Amino acid sequence: MRELESDQLSITPVADEVRSVQFDLDCHVIEGEENLVLQFNYNTDLFDAATIERMLMHYERVLQAVVADPEVRIDDIDLLSAQERAEQLERFAGERGDYPREATIAGLFAEQVARSPQAVALSYGERELSYAELDAASNAVAQRLLSLDLAVGDAVGVLLERSAEMVIAWLGVLKAGGAYVPLDPDYPAARLEYMVKDAGATLVLSDAALPSRLPGAGVTFVDVLSLEGSAEPVARAVAALDAAYIVYTSGSTGEPKGVVVPQRGVVRLVKETDYLQLGAADRVAQGSNASFDAATFEVWGSLLNGGCLVGIPREV
Repeated sequence: MRELESDQLSITPVADEVRSVQFDLDCHVIEGEENLVLQFNYNTDLFDAATIERMLMHYERVLQAVVADPEVRIDDIDLLSAQERAEQLERFAGERGDYPREATIAGLFAEQVARSPQAVALSYGERELSYAELDAASNAVAQRLLSLDLAVGDAVGVLLERSAEMVIAWLGVLKAGGAYVPLDPDYPAARLEYMVKDAGATLVLSDAALPSRLPGAGVTFVDVLSLEGSAEPVARAVAALDAAYIVYTSGSTGEPKGVVVPQRGVVRLVKETDYLQLGAADRVAQGSNASFDAATFEVWGSLLNGGCLVGIPREV
């Protein structure tokens, strides 16, 4: 700012290092004669000077990129300098985990079947299924989906109560190359229909009693309970970055939003972890609502490590 003078008064800007702020962080852009002056005011209880300087440097990189190409998308601009990128990738990354990056859920499950076919995979009340029996039941689901021309990556709704059939359906969808969409039968019909249409699902795995929960969805229902197990394996070629499932947010801030989770995301969550070791001796409780992402760890953490998944009834 320039000095201001009149006949009786001279006004000179004073540089003050500390001032009161109205917000935890705000930005002032002051237009000079030949340039812009950018200033951040910040709460020193929350930020230090180095953080603010880094923010200013990133903002400067954005401005430079926009001047160079006014059509550039903001989210395509690289904020990090070469030094910062090296720090993020090397200094702050820690030790790299050695997990099967290119593996798929169905592929890892097949390895468990070959390793211990008679071990108990599912325990829901009085009902128990071995790995071989779960494999056969999910093969039948996958074969039925393939007969309906399911393409790799297609969304398939799974409208089932928490049960062995729910797990069979999830695994069958993955074997067929699809992405399962968990649908809680207790959700309002309007929400279920929205999720099915938003995900683009035209097939829904269910049982004969539940299609009435989706009266206007215009989908093809497949009764999982009517399918007989098959020893004929299904080995649809899928990649680690192909979709495994689509889970929806609560919708508390608007319409529910579907999050597409890739196969690799699930594998990274449950294989070769440093926070929890799971193995054949473990029994894992499946107590989460199927439409809640915690069920991912329960189901696949158990089945991809040779454990036994124990279903906890909803009332418990």
